[in-house]
Amino acid sequence: MQNQSYRDRISDLSFRQAVDLIDAGDVESLRTHLTRNPGLVSQLVEYEGNYFTCPTLLHFVAENPIRNGRLPANISDVAEVILKAGADVNAASHEDNSGSVLALVASGMVPRKCDVQEALMAVLVKYGADPNSAIWSALSQGEHDAASALVKLGATIDLIAAAGLGRLEEIRQLLSNADDLTLRRALAAAVINRQVESARLLLPRIHDPEAFNPDGFHTHSTPLHQAVANDDPEMAAVLLDHGAQWDRPQDKLWGGTPCDWAIYLGKGRVIVFFASHGFAVNLQQAAAWNAMETVKSIIESEPERVNEIGEWGTALQQAAYHNRHAIAEFLLIKGADPNQSEGHEKLLSKGIMPLDIAIERDQKLTINELIRWGGMTFADWQDATRETHQFQRAVCAIKQGDIKSLRRLLDDNPALAQAYQQGSYRTLLHVASDWPGHFPNVTESIQLLIEKHANPNARGRDGTGETPLHGAASSNDVAALDALIDGGADINARGAVIANGTPLTDACAFRMWQCAERLVECGAGYDLWHASALGRLDLMDEFFTEDGKFIIESPRWNDCPDGDARFVFIAFWLAAQSGRLKMLRYLRDKIADINEIGPGDQTALDRATFIGITENIDYLQAEGALTAKEVQS
Repeated sequence: MQNQSYRDRISDLSFRQAVDLIDAGDVESLRTHLTRNPGLVSQLVEYEGNYFTCPTLLHFVAENPIRNGRLPANISDVAEVILKAGADVNAASHEDNSGSVLALVASGMVPRKCDVQEALMAVLVKYGADPNSAIWSALSQGEHDAASALVKLGATIDLIAAAGLGRLEEIRQLLSNADDLTLRRALAAAVINRQVESARLLLPRIHDPEAFNPDGFHTHSTPLHQAVANDDPEMAAVLLDHGAQWDRPQDKLWGGTPCDWAIYLGKGRVIVFFASHGFAVNLQQAAAWNAMETVKSIIESEPERVNEIGEWGTALQQAAYHNRHAIAEFLLIKGADPNQSEGHEKLLSKGIMPLDIAIERDQKLTINELIRWGGMTFADWQDATRETHQFQRAVCAIKQGDIKSLRRLLDDNPALAQAYQQGSYRTLLHVASDWPGHFPNVTESIQLLIEKHANPNARGRDGTGETPLHGAASSNDVAALDALIDGGADINARGAVIANGTPLTDACAFRMWQCAERLVECGAGYDLWHASALGRLDLMDEFFTEDGKFIIESPRWNDCPDGDARFVFIAFWLAAQSGRLKMLRYLRDKIADINEIGPGDQTALDRATFIGITENIDYLQAEGALTAKEVQS
């Protein structure tokens, strides 16, 4: 039941319909619905869990907790309809009488992002909500602008508000009469809202800067934890100067110190600051906690640390233990040894190799990643006669560009050239051209494999049948692409994971333009999808007549079972995801619905937004384009 959305957990269908009308911003239909069902405005919905256990209908205008991630632009008009129908503006969303609608709006991220927060608060205050009841809520969530708006609406500036808003004169006037609890709340408000000068004024009056924040201000953490969460090294410096410690205490929810938070949340500016105060960033801990940004920061600045053995073993061993497959991939790309056993004894695992560790804990995604990079079990590593051992050694040689070792392995075991990886779909040629590609000496590796009778057109056994050339195209690895074509790879082989297409399909779908252009140069067949993705307006007369009709007999290198109109729309969609504005304009009048849902359940606007080219987004929106979420709502 708790896994259902807030909407789907509403058992009263009339109440659920009212919530749908709120979310749609349908003022007139909502007014009619409430006229027919006047009891809805005083009805409660029961939920389990946090601060939203017994909301009224009016609470749903706040979008806090987040249900849809958006609010209609006319949400203040929607709220007024509900209030005029008799809703209690001061009703609580929790049985302890907390969680007024005004407090939820003032502390909510979505109202701010949708630029409706201030107008919505004004309507609520107009109908009797007390601005003083919400200002602490706004400050506790860092909603500085909302708190300022509440002051304009009549909220009193007490010490807590003054601290959170950075109003230094008011702080000086109010300090002398403040008790310890008020001072601690004020400090929390200052830290959360990045008011460093407020904190400087408050801290000399506070006895224990390491004390946990008081009720209403993230009581599981200390002020320094919140400074870290904001990645605010200036605030952290002020707190440390007044006695806070970066390595204590542990928070009450997850057991993390302020420096642990910095690692886990990837707060780079604070990490650099802590490092200047003697904190050594623990790479292995960062890997264990899935702190990708911290791992990247360490490895990019000190690449030699990728295989270091720390108190927690190696970073790759920690990634294997905790199933951090994305971090495992990053570490392997950066040179982590997939078969390093040293350090394993520091883990609570019987596994010796990283693959053993992942297998013991049934970490399937990480198991696949390790195998892909040449990882072995300890048993396979010990027995050099096993084919698995030989194959994985060859994988490592390819990834490292070790041509001498690769040649020795192929000479000793010629069958390796055409073998498939155990538990995988790949030959060694697939390995050499697979993501992320660009391995050292890749041209020599591919030439050697083909010399030893590897099949450049071998099909993967993953259900799609991709060839090594598909892999090179998907990785934008021109060197591998050229070596495969020179070695006899079929440039138009079907079987791509995208629409059963050719290597050119993969290159265009994944926006690997160097390989896409190289394939066309080398004579690859193309169809409307490819030409659109590449922005080749000069090729459009091969696909459309002079009066703009699609030539259904034109070449097709991709499967599209849904008909000609769908084929043309996907070309438009590909132009959007490829950033081809001129192509979008050319194809606009050749599609029926600009908001048709394309691959991945996304519209053309979704793909243009993903790429982030403003002029393309502006053009599509001017043409009436919507996101998939907007279409569905």
